[in-house]
Amino acid sequence: MQSLGRGYVRYVNDRYRRTGTLWEGRYKSCPVMDNDHLLRCQRYIELNPLRARMVDDPARYRWSSHRGNTMPPVDPLITPHRAWLDLGADMPTRHRAWRALVMDTVDPGETDHIRLHLQRQHLYGPDRFRKAIEAQLGRAVGPQKIGRPRRDPVALAEKGESLLCPCFTSPLVRMRTGAGQERKATSSPVSLEPAVSTRRIAVATSSYPSLPIRRSSGRSQTCGSPRSPLLPTNGSVL
Repeated sequence: MQSLGRGYVRYVNDRYRRTGTLWEGRYKSCPVMDNDHLLRCQRYIELNPLRARMVDDPARYRWSSHRGNTMPPVDPLITPHRAWLDLGADMPTRHRAWRALVMDTVDPGETDHIRLHLQRQHLYGPDRFRKAIEAQLGRAVGPQKIGRPRRDPVALAEKGESLLCPCFTSPLVRMRTGAGQERKATSSPVSLEPAVSTRRIAVATSSYPSLPIRRSSGRSQTCGSPRSPLLPTNGSVL
């Protein structure tokens, strides 16, 4: 399909003296599980011209298979699928059944579902079959949420971890106020509210014996990670 698409683009550009891309994106496809879902995909394709408001009836679109699937004569370019043949015992019965199925009200959720599976090139079929395949392969074969899963701050605090930086959650973290009073920090992350800027923060941890301080633009950093929070210039490491 990639070779066919590239060759056709070169042909059209040379014939009509144009440049640039011709297709909206690269070719995509998704496997379809059973006959029921296949007929849904076929209905989705035949309704595309109507959905795009190119015609008021899918049978009037010149390049659609809908006319050959709903009325005589038989189109020699169309090879009917066995799922379509099962709609009736004879051709007129199949034509009427398919016309009624296509022109029936389609749930918008079904259209979005097909688009999602096609865009991500995932298996389109019943959920029970998808879950059985996932159990055998040990991996997801259906559409998933984009991005990394959100980390639970409560669960991280119970483990002694932090969303900010590992050095802020050590049980040895101490905060020294201007009056010289000291207190041991708990497993919760150190608050970086504006009031902290008036304090000296001293960090000592056995897991990070040597944490460099980088001074830049009047600020210092407590660890080498580029995502670490910046502390006031008087921060020091013990």
